[in-house]
Amino acid sequence: MKQPTKTETRDWTDAPHLSEEDREDLRQVRDYINKGQLESAHNTAKRLDTIVRDEIPSALWTQMEEATTKYTAKAIRAAGQRLAEMGENPQINQMVSDLLRLLHG
Repeated sequence: MKQPTKTETRDWTDAPHLSEEDREDLRQVRDYINKGQLESAHNTAKRLDTIVRDEIPSALWTQMEEATTKYTAKAIRAAGQRLAEMGENPQINQMVSDLLRLLHG
């Protein structure tokens, strides 16, 4: 494999110390990111071994985590709204607020 020159940047999906299967997993994460499917990218990436995950640039991890957090927050709000409408629990709004606060740190 050709080593990158100083003016080239190594493709993070092509780490020479990884197996071809691991590099293929990274390419799948990259393809999800390129398609704007950040939740799918995050779900795929988080199941990878640490040595493989470490190849993903931190800026991309941040984007994936932010997208996943927004998706999770939206799902929590929707579930809370449905439960509140059903009248199952008078404290549901507080529970949803607490979950959202935890989610956003």
